[in-house]
Amino acid sequence: MICSHITFEYASMFDTLAMDPKKKKDILDDLITFSKSKDYYKERHPDSDLDTATSRS
Repeated sequence: MICSHITFEYASMFDTLAMDPKKKKDILDDLITFSKSKDYYKERHPDSDLDTATSRS
């Protein structure tokens, strides 16, 4: 038996998930807000001076 690599492409995405549209929007909005949050950024970029950059705006 010869094994070979197969690319797995899962067709289902959050957009196609069957759920209440308002709840889906709330979840997506929350995830987007979280990903843009100051703490999230600081965790991933500890060397940046985010406080100084935001105080100049």
